[in-house]
Amino acid sequence: GELIRSETEFSRDMSTVIRLYMEPLSRKPDLLASELVRTLFSNLDAIVPLSQQIVHSLEQEVAQQENEYDQIGAVFLQFMDFLKVYKMYISTLPLAITMYR
Repeated sequence: GELIRSETEFSRDMSTVIRLYMEPLSRKPDLLASELVRTLFSNLDAIVPLSQQIVHSLEQEVAQQENEYDQIGAVFLQFMDFLKVYKMYISTLPLAITMYR
């Protein structure tokens, strides 16, 4: 369904951002200080694997259920303790946007 598609796209897009921007900039501290790289990209390197795990679990649950909505909540409950990584990302986003501009 839509949730799986959007989470898959998010994961794919953020993997691309990491590969094309975050990782290269992290290897060149003379170009951009490491603390600025961390501010701009936050903890995407922790979010992407979690996002991929959530997608995998959602796909498995949907394949086993007639109604895909029956188990969505259960999947997110399984990952509840790990969803805290999004808090850091969201809390640094306004600063990252300001820095980018």
